[in-house]
Amino acid sequence: MAAFPTFTSAKITSCGEIPSTSANANDVKSPTDAGYVVTWRRTTRNTRAWTANLDYIGVTDYATWTTFINTYGTFASFDFTVPKAGGTYTVRFVQRPSTRYNSPYWSSSFTLEEV
Repeated sequence: MAAFPTFTSAKITSCGEIPSTSANANDVKSPTDAGYVVTWRRTTRNTRAWTANLDYIGVTDYATWTTFINTYGTFASFDFTVPKAGGTYTVRFVQRPSTRYNSPYWSSSFTLEEV
């Protein structure tokens, strides 16, 4: 399993856990003839999600970051170690990370979801 890249100057400046976007996707609902709805969990495992900002992305780190984004997109999973809190999780991007240029560095924000 590939790991989240390491950078020379770029740093994750904020990272926080958020409610998983697929929390309700794990619920299966089946209406009955009497009008009741029977609900059960597809899996018993709860998934986690994180939103993070990657700042101070220099030229070399920008090349690493864009290659990583293009390689993994929203379809491939990789290992991510949550800063400060610790713990390594297998995750994927929920959507393509947004990247913007703030002279002289780039910054990026992204959301990860446990797979």
